[in-house]
Amino acid sequence: MTREVILRQSGGSVSATLPKDMAARLHLEAGDRLLAVETSRGILLTPYNSESERALKVAGKVAKKYRNALRELRGQKIVLLKEPSWKRLHGAGAGIDLMTAFSAHKKRERERENSRS
Repeated sequence: MTREVILRQSGGSVSATLPKDMAARLHLEAGDRLLAVETSRGILLTPYNSESERALKVAGKVAKKYRNALRELRGQKIVLLKEPSWKRLHGAGAGIDLMTAFSAHKKRERERENSRS
């Protein structure tokens, strides 16, 4: 369901008020905590969960640290598997694990640097 929400000044912050019927359907009450996540499509509001918040912070740090590798991997099929499954499927065309992809990226970076020298 799509609804218009008006933003209001609230002290030093800006607040949004959800329509009563929407809050009721989503079982939201005054005082409930939500996480606001900036996405490429806008803002995602999701129930607050300390584990989710911690995971999002870690993911943000990883994305920042390995942004070049992730940029090269965009659009590729990545399959993350536990080690026994990875060993069984590696080379079977099922995909690649993230560490293998990252290692390949770093190797290409070193080769480019060496070719410039």
